[in-house]
Amino acid sequence: MKKGGIFRVCVPNSRIYIEAYLNPENFDSERYCQYKPAYDYKSPIDYINYIAYMAGHHYHMFDESNLICVFSQAGFDHVKLRDFDPSIDLESRRDGSIYAIAEKTSSFCLSSQEISNLSSFNLSQINYIIFPDWNQPEEQISLQLQQIIKALANHPENEKITLVIYTSQLDREDAEMFLSSGAMNLFMENDLDINDNLNISLVPELPAWQWQSLLEQIYGRIVLNNEDEVALKSLPNCK
Repeated sequence: MKKGGIFRVCVPNSRIYIEAYLNPENFDSERYCQYKPAYDYKSPIDYINYIAYMAGHHYHMFDESNLICVFSQAGFDHVKLRDFDPSIDLESRRDGSIYAIAEKTSSFCLSSQEISNLSSFNLSQINYIIFPDWNQPEEQISLQLQQIIKALANHPENEKITLVIYTSQLDREDAEMFLSSGAMNLFMENDLDINDNLNISLVPELPAWQWQSLLEQIYGRIVLNNEDEVALKSLPNCK
């Protein structure tokens, strides 16, 4: 979004449905559960199932505080809740929704060259990054990589995830050797083929402008017991 752009959003208010689980006698299901394909009531927990999954249409729950945090962490400013606006909002969603507005004050945007460079990183919808300390003993590095890869490969949405591994000045062949060793151990111990369960991208040292492009696409950093502190200090936006 360009500098000065305004983002307005409407999301379901999950708090209503959690309160319905706690106090089902006060909940109006006809008012708040209008999408019948997603409503299969057996007990109060199904009010939460309704809003959490919406028959496959939902995968994240929001309340007022969470929505503000998500906006702020995504780089927006002047984030605040807003009222229902009939000029842009659907009347059918007036009940049970949260409305917010935010402004993009940063001038950051991707050029065609930056987009081309990002494509080489094999990014996905959800991208995690790690900064291993490659000066550790080989056994420790391999164990940490195995633990992270196993956790992400077993994630229910693993096909949407890329694990970005910063290799620093380590030779790419050496980094691939660590991964190959870890992959073999995972396959032998857990019958888990990471090639079928997870995308992995090895990233060497990059110029500052390319780091900025990459970090804009990162969902989060997985904190390791031993990390490349030099790299992290040079990247103040990588939290």
